[in-house]
Amino acid sequence: MFEPCFVSDYIAPFLNELSGITNFTIKTQWIYQVGLEGVGVQAKQVPDDSKTGRHYALAEDSLPHIITSLEKKLGTQITDNPCIHLVVYVPPCAQAPLKIYRKDGQRASPLSSNVEAFTSAKWGGIVFANPAETTCVRYMEDEQFSDVYVHAQDVMPVLLYQLRKIFDLENNAPLLDTTLVPYNSIEPRTWEVDTFIRTNTIYLVHSATSTLQSLIQLLGGIEYIVINDEVGAAIQNAYHKVIEAKQQLAQGNLQTAAFIAREAYTSAERAFFDPSLLALLYFPNEQKYAIYIPLFLPIMIPVVFSFNTILKYFRKRKSSKQAKSKEE
Repeated sequence: MFEPCFVSDYIAPFLNELSGITNFTIKTQWIYQVGLEGVGVQAKQVPDDSKTGRHYALAEDSLPHIITSLEKKLGTQITDNPCIHLVVYVPPCAQAPLKIYRKDGQRASPLSSNVEAFTSAKWGGIVFANPAETTCVRYMEDEQFSDVYVHAQDVMPVLLYQLRKIFDLENNAPLLDTTLVPYNSIEPRTWEVDTFIRTNTIYLVHSATSTLQSLIQLLGGIEYIVINDEVGAAIQNAYHKVIEAKQQLAQGNLQTAAFIAREAYTSAERAFFDPSLLALLYFPNEQKYAIYIPLFLPIMIPVVFSFNTILKYFRKRKSSKQAKSKEE
């Protein structure tokens, strides 16, 4: 059983601090009786000195297969927007506790930890919340099902750390003559938020600029292309917003620059993927030749031969006139 405050007290406050650069929509999903299936996913039983007498080892190489196994059961296909997955998987006692092993054969987490986790860039993170040892011992004795409680203080620090890694909020570079004190708040530090906004604003400006450059090169290679007013307005808006975002960045107005950069990125993408341009992109000159030549070639061949016949007629007529004039 999960505590109901997982999202409202932990995930939402963290993401609210980053909402200046992007919009987040949080959705939760409960799936019961989900096993780890697929090739390379099966955990290996390893004997140990615990009360259960064993644990199950997951090799580091099998972790991508676990993502594939779980992703099929997640409801992310209902949206076209990018998703960050945060999965808390509670294994059954028959396959618990799950422990992750690195490639060198060593445990990835301390022996006393009851929580295992790993992060996949641009996908999200998975946390294995193993049932308590007493719960599994009781299950092994009489095979009676019992509730498994997952506490926030065990899982949420790991999930928040995964979010920090995904959004690249971790600063491992040493600061000269500075000591970084422990930070116990859920929300990221103010300077971490500023760094995140600045980095993503630069990314949006660069992406919008690259999209406009690609669009110019693409349109330059298509003859007789007609750009409608909506596409032209989107290109102009993206261009001016890129310049304005750079100016706001130079002045240190991060929130304003982030908002303008997002508008520039949206306008550039809308212009690049406009349906009126896509129709022309998929009908180049080579395709026109491939369509019209088979259509007109059978008609042109008799015409060419008829011109040849007419030319022979006039040549013959001219030669006959010259012969008559010589005889006279």
